[in-house]
Amino acid sequence: MPGSLFSNNRVALSQVKNLRWILLLFSWLCASAALWIAEPPRWYSGLELSSYDLRVQAVENQTPDSRILIVNIDEESIARLGRWPWPREIITDLLRKLVEDYQVSLIGLDIFFPELEYSNAPYSLESSAEKFSADEKLSPAETALLSLLESYPIVLSQTFAFTADQSIKVGMAGKPSIVFDGLDQLPIASGLFANHRLFSEVAQVGHISPSYDIDGVVRRQYPLIQYKNQAYQSLSLALLQIFMQLPLEYHYQPDHLSVTVEGSPFMEIPLDGDGQMLVPFQGERGHFNYVSAVDVLEGTVDKSLLKDRVILIGSTAAGIFDRVPTPVNELYPGVEVHATLFSALLDQSYWKVPENQGLILTLLNFFLFVTLWRVHHYFGINGTWIASSLLASLWVLVVWVCWNQQQWVISATPPLLFLFMASALTLPFDLWQSMRERQHIVDLFGAYVPVTVAEKLLEDTRRNWMEPEKKELTVFFMDIRGFTSIAEKLDPEQLAQLVNRVLSEVTEAIHLQGGTIDKYIGDAVMAFWGAPIDQPDHAQRALDAAEQVMFRLQSLNRQLANEELPEIRVGIGINTGVVTVGDMGSKFRRSYTVMGDAVNLAARLEQQSKVVGKPVLLGEQTAMAVSDQSVRPLGIFDIRGREQKEQVYEPVWSIVKIRT
Repeated sequence: MPGSLFSNNRVALSQVKNLRWILLLFSWLCASAALWIAEPPRWYSGLELSSYDLRVQAVENQTPDSRILIVNIDEESIARLGRWPWPREIITDLLRKLVEDYQVSLIGLDIFFPELEYSNAPYSLESSAEKFSADEKLSPAETALLSLLESYPIVLSQTFAFTADQSIKVGMAGKPSIVFDGLDQLPIASGLFANHRLFSEVAQVGHISPSYDIDGVVRRQYPLIQYKNQAYQSLSLALLQIFMQLPLEYHYQPDHLSVTVEGSPFMEIPLDGDGQMLVPFQGERGHFNYVSAVDVLEGTVDKSLLKDRVILIGSTAAGIFDRVPTPVNELYPGVEVHATLFSALLDQSYWKVPENQGLILTLLNFFLFVTLWRVHHYFGINGTWIASSLLASLWVLVVWVCWNQQQWVISATPPLLFLFMASALTLPFDLWQSMRERQHIVDLFGAYVPVTVAEKLLEDTRRNWMEPEKKELTVFFMDIRGFTSIAEKLDPEQLAQLVNRVLSEVTEAIHLQGGTIDKYIGDAVMAFWGAPIDQPDHAQRALDAAEQVMFRLQSLNRQLANEELPEIRVGIGINTGVVTVGDMGSKFRRSYTVMGDAVNLAARLEQQSKVVGKPVLLGEQTAMAVSDQSVRPLGIFDIRGREQKEQVYEPVWSIVKIRT
């Protein structure tokens, strides 16, 4: 069958050489069409976002913006002043210190006051601001807080929700912004989380609503949001309005936001194709100075560091969860996002998307199409391949120069996608045939052993990779805890989908560390490192994979909680030792697997994790093979099914401490 398939392909290709140009034209249409459709395919958006992130990550400005300083509610502040949220008295004292003792010029709070403190009931939707009457007696701290908000330039925060299931209303929205044009084009929010009306009525307020791309990363923000036929500006714009002491007015268009003052032009903010402002990140960290909130309260901060500065109050403490994924850091402080936007507004330094970019790139792709056609006519297939590589390199250089010199965010994907497709279509037929035959071998062996084994076999045919051998490996077992009770709560289809989601996360974590999946055993996974490809650090890779599994499951559990699905908890056992690895089984069914006492102990450690109440247990040889700082001993335990006791260890990652 394979021989017949290849011969048929040869005949077909020899008969329809003109099909090359039809497919080349088709590739141009495909690469250009993504520029014009409202929702391009997810894979295309992923490519575009990845290319954008690479450019953002190349920016490294370690010179702090001296105008802005972040007062950080950090771990030390919480440890010394008590867990969050703090009493209003502490917040009031912090603000008073800043405005009276340190004489700062402006304060923005990345925190909320949704209810009054004298209500001792725990926070709930029912305890929102509307239930309190204006004549109720306030606590002394809140009376002082209201006085500060009335007397000093302090900007509060609010956030909006856009999905129907988030159409809640907590607190009262702040004062709306003045929008002369484009109110009907603003994104419409369905829900609100804001401050109690007593605070919203006396202070300027800006929204801090995050805008997540399809991959869950924050790269931009809506400068204005419509809620109940009113427009509300972002925190950065609210800070700018107070800082400049000007009544800002807005004229909104999808590609820019014109800001005027009493009808006179003031500034123009470029927006991307979705009407959002790109966050001009200046590196992973270091663009703003931080001081601890507790140091401000105790008066130990140098006054010259804060005097006349714009202060943003936020938190990097893990328990407050004010971190967001960004292109430069997966756990970037949310308050620094707003500081970055405000800094860009002060400097009027923006990342811009060129006008008519879709038309320009479509014409560029057509130019590339004609160029490749003529190159093929004069220089043949090899010349086309070389020309495609050179044009792709030149386009990458153009994109980078425009970004670095003009701060233009040009879509890099369409020309590269076209050149890639064109190159693939113009490869020599014999190379195409060779690749198809190679892929056939990989697919054939991939159904029998892991694909990595088949690829390695193709690279080095002198060695028999399938022959069983003794080798030191690290073996990994994982099992879902309480699976029976979970299965009782879900119907079969839900259960299958849930298991698939869990195993997909686990498998990806293992593959990212170069592991080989041995088998799935119901709700359990067995994997190993060190074979078929030699991996001297196989123990560390297994430990890193376990950490990734725990991290991914934390994220997955948050999704499951929103979907009202059961929480997933797992147990993991990892052990290192000499085992037999290779092609083993019967004449009916064989597989590339591992066997030996070290394998059995890894499985027993996974079971023992339930007994000792730890999510991850390690054998002694694994602990000896990894960094001393990454593990700690738990003690010597009787392991079921083994005659002698075993020294057992656990990792010391913070994620295990958070969720055991």
